[in-house]
Amino acid sequence: MSRITTTAQERDKMVSMRAAAAEWDLIDRAATACGKTRTAFVIEAARRQAEDVLKERTDFSFSPSEWTALKTALDAPVKAHERRKVAKLLAEKPLWERAK
Repeated sequence: MSRITTTAQERDKMVSMRAAAAEWDLIDRAATACGKTRTAFVIEAARRQAEDVLKERTDFSFSPSEWTALKTALDAPVKAHERRKVAKLLAEKPLWERAK
């Protein structure tokens, strides 16, 4: 997923939250440890969680013929010259983990 960046002029929504003092203290300590404001810390954490939730709920739709073609391709043995490519791909971090 792409990273969302905003400028001060683009920030036009406000959220008000209630939390126990102990929760705010925990959030503030973590934000300080990261060198961030409470707002920046909470927004980043909420954005990250939103991306994770949406990634888990991504659906793929295939026609019956597309599904058959996909299953055939996945069931086919990997050709010798492609094994290195597959190994390299499997060793790579997913895109959503690279830019954090």
